[in-house]
Amino acid sequence: MVEKVRAAILQRVNVFLFWGLGLILSVIAATLSAQDTGQREIIHYQKNIRVNHSRPAELVREIVSFRPDTISLQEIAEADKPVLDLLKDDYPSQHYCYVKHLSGIAAVSRWPMVEGTQTCFGGWGIAGFQVDMPEGRVWVLSAHIEVFLEGFRREILQALVPQLEALEEPVIIGGDFNSEPYFTSTHRLADAAGVERIGRPVTTFNLFDRIGIAIDHIMATGGEGIIMQRPKLNSDHYGVVSRFTMDF
Repeated sequence: MVEKVRAAILQRVNVFLFWGLGLILSVIAATLSAQDTGQREIIHYQKNIRVNHSRPAELVREIVSFRPDTISLQEIAEADKPVLDLLKDDYPSQHYCYVKHLSGIAAVSRWPMVEGTQTCFGGWGIAGFQVDMPEGRVWVLSAHIEVFLEGFRREILQALVPQLEALEEPVIIGGDFNSEPYFTSTHRLADAAGVERIGRPVTTFNLFDRIGIAIDHIMATGGEGIIMQRPKLNSDHYGVVSRFTMDF
């Protein structure tokens, strides 16, 4: 019995080390790739905060510890807006929108906003604006795409796809898409915006508190890099942070 327990423990340790080593190698590879091409590494933080107002300072410390260029947030109720206020000094470019049948979403950046580009996409689940990065102008979008009911999802896509197609690339999108990477809706939105999903799928939500699913994604025009899971911090979604290069 003792030997079986010891073998099981060793197996778990080996699996942990295997995945940990894989993550470390992925980070190194992404960094070297950015250096080889001479491109600056861009960082994006994505988080469905889901009533996180009881600990806004903790969430903000988590986000800014990565010094992201851009941030996407979802399910921002009125009581959660202190999160945006606490980000304001370091991240002055912010645009908040209300989503039909949901709460608020916000796109955030430390780079200067291009005035007059703010849009809520008709309230169908995306907020965004253009910013002036050192490499050029880029759209920064935060998405919250509902629902699992296929009929209503078609209506959302019909409203959003033409608006995304009309954007001038490049584009960065972070959001809670409520769909796995292989879902048709995920591909349609990505294709319309001309973006590629960054990194491998990582669990961002536990269905029935047991089944890990990847429904939060970060995408960018010509994006190549890695994505890492971050803590829930009082939300029902894990945060994700991505380091990547992209086309300008």
